[in-house]
Amino acid sequence: MGSSFSLEEAAVSKIRSFDCSRNVSFEEYLEHISGTDSLHAQTVFPKEVFSAKFLMLRSMSLAFHALRSIPGEAPYYSPHLQHFDCSHNRLRALPGNFGHFLHLRVLLLSYNSLSSLPASMAEMSELQRVDISHNAFTDFPPVLLQISSLEQLNLSFNMLSALPADLAKLERLTTVLCHMNRCAVPPQEVCNKGSSAILSFFTSQLDQTTAASSEGTTPCSTSEQQTPTGGAAGAGVVGPVFKRESCPEAPSLLNKLVRSSRTPTLGERQKTPLRVPSGATTLSNEQLTDRIAGLVYGAALGDAVGLATEFMMREECRFHYGVDGERLCFKNIVHDRHRCKWQKGDWTDDTDQMILILQSLVQWAGVVDEVDFAKRLKHWCDKGFPELGDAMGQGIGATVGRVTMKPEFLVNPHEAAHQQWEGTDNAANGAIMRTSILGVPHFHDLDTVRDNVLRICKTTHYDPRCQASCVSLCSALALLLQGKHDCSDASQVELLLNEATQRGRDLLSDEKHLVDFARYTSVHSFEEVHCDKPGEIGYTLKPLAAAWVTMRQDGDFKSQMTSLAMEGGDADSNATVAGALLGCRLGYSGLPADWLNGLLPKNVDWLNLKLNALLDLMAVT
Repeated sequence: MGSSFSLEEAAVSKIRSFDCSRNVSFEEYLEHISGTDSLHAQTVFPKEVFSAKFLMLRSMSLAFHALRSIPGEAPYYSPHLQHFDCSHNRLRALPGNFGHFLHLRVLLLSYNSLSSLPASMAEMSELQRVDISHNAFTDFPPVLLQISSLEQLNLSFNMLSALPADLAKLERLTTVLCHMNRCAVPPQEVCNKGSSAILSFFTSQLDQTTAASSEGTTPCSTSEQQTPTGGAAGAGVVGPVFKRESCPEAPSLLNKLVRSSRTPTLGERQKTPLRVPSGATTLSNEQLTDRIAGLVYGAALGDAVGLATEFMMREECRFHYGVDGERLCFKNIVHDRHRCKWQKGDWTDDTDQMILILQSLVQWAGVVDEVDFAKRLKHWCDKGFPELGDAMGQGIGATVGRVTMKPEFLVNPHEAAHQQWEGTDNAANGAIMRTSILGVPHFHDLDTVRDNVLRICKTTHYDPRCQASCVSLCSALALLLQGKHDCSDASQVELLLNEATQRGRDLLSDEKHLVDFARYTSVHSFEEVHCDKPGEIGYTLKPLAAAWVTMRQDGDFKSQMTSLAMEGGDADSNATVAGALLGCRLGYSGLPADWLNGLLPKNVDWLNLKLNALLDLMAVT
């Protein structure tokens, strides 16, 4: 096992940044958290930073190693350090003079074995964000109450029995995460509700104490307040469609499109079975191609960015990526048990399953066949996309997993899905996340679009709300491709959404379903969707509602997808669906170039071939 770092191995972009964090795979992650030290994990703090060259160091990242200690001299060799990430190591204690990192603003120490913090940390007057989750704290570190600059604190997954009421006195503190502890004060169920509930609990206690003091009575002691009993405290044919080139602005589609040598003639119609009829759209071929590519890549980008906050609560998103998502980008995606299954810049199962539909469409010349899709889905669940290095499908939802295991699935997938759904109230989002591509073929015929969507939706998800949400989404996409609505006019946008909504509503008969459908399709902000509401994050109407919001709001693709991802919940599915619709509206030319260039190159080249093949079938390239 190595004992020191080398500058050649370190990703040092500037003298002010030293990043030696290991990028681990899912298997390596499991090995690491089990306590096994990899041969590639270092055990000794990097000696290289003990040099005059690093005196101006601002950021140091040493995650996923096996460091047992931090040398006491470290603060004196990096006196200007502002960001320190030593998460996922083997630390049991910090040096007594750790607080001499006087300018530290961000301290990330999650996944260690810490049980206390040194008193010297009271001197860290600029410290704003602290993550000590997944450690061994049984008592709240009292020194944190002396850091008046503290704004965000993550205490989750420790063994804390109580939080101090004086937390409410930290005027700048806005975020306190304390999930999965053993708290009696506040009760753990209050802690699990998040910062507002915790701080309100203590603010109320402080108000009561103040009132009691003003009346001349003696309030009960802190220890008495913190030891309740019995719960008394309360409760492509030619080649790739697009080149991958860096550019400061959103790339022009014409500069990236590799066209076929000629447009097929009427005599070659059999080669272009999805050829767009004359008068089917007001868009030119260039505009139509731009919107179709925008749909596909909008979905992929939404998926890849949404992964960053998938399954997080709203305030967890803000803790990790900033209040407004200012730190949200591929390189900053938190590397935890869930997200380490994918490389940064990769999309997830949402886009994978959309590509399965695309592959089937191309293979069967535009014909939608649920049995062919079922076979492809089953193979993907077992193997993933081996050509991309997959060993199996990742992120498979519970409904898809159960339905694909039924013996009749490969012969009659609709019956298998019906059996799985019957007698339940399961309306999960596993179908709507993948079906956006079905708004493209036959977009000029909304009845055909509906029929195709139902074939694929009911392959795994039989609930009428799943069917309605998928049909509404793909109808909206088809209407965008028809180009009959001026999307710069809010009234025209509402006409488009109303028509698409009605086509989904026609599939519902249950009064409760109709009421819910009306509520979700009438929202105008992401907050109204309640993306992170426990027990409901995977509801099929949430991604539809999020997509409708993007049509009603102003804002470019990046700002809208960032805002949506920062709502948490099943963020990748919400952003995949919303990204497809917004991407179709804005076109590929309206997608952010830096995000496009951040996708994995091998995946993009592979997807371009499939997208090119679809465009050739439509004779629009």
